[in-house]
Amino acid sequence: MERGTKRKRDDNDVSFDESEDGSLRTRNCDAAAQAQDGDESLLMKLPAELRNEIYELALLPVDEGDDTYIGDINSHYGSPRVHSPWKEPGLLMVAKTIRSEAMPVYYLSQNFFITADCNDIESLWLWLAQLVQRLEGHWPKFSVVVLKEAWCFVHQWLHLGLLAYESSSVLADGRVTTKMRLETEY
Repeated sequence: MERGTKRKRDDNDVSFDESEDGSLRTRNCDAAAQAQDGDESLLMKLPAELRNEIYELALLPVDEGDDTYIGDINSHYGSPRVHSPWKEPGLLMVAKTIRSEAMPVYYLSQNFFITADCNDIESLWLWLAQLVQRLEGHWPKFSVVVLKEAWCFVHQWLHLGLLAYESSSVLADGRVTTKMRLETEY
């Protein structure tokens, strides 16, 4: 549509009138009621291939091959969070159906880089285990760098190591490949 041109009104368009008390009310109450009833969005009416293309354009980095830096995992004053340790893209928060379709596109199509302190490993492995469950057993590619080692957290390292082990697979030529790389930096 060119700038300055107006589209013709539909029967389903919602317009507002100012009532005597100054509040706004809709002229087309039927269309407003339909919108509030949770009618399927226009995005969900598109074919799945087109929706996936939209998800890729909206969620994936422009430069292919770049890692997505998640940042530091924080357990917020000692109580581990099971939710995402960073803010996910807004598109994943729009609706449950969009989230279920777009999550695999976002998490399985790129590499993630995470740094964590040794006392935040429990939060990290809880979140990763929950993420893999939501992705129906598929493993995102993660590089996890733990900023310092501490023997008192060895049991948490064990859980994280088991997750890394579960993400691995043996190739036909006998090589082992994994989707999760663990490193320490101290």
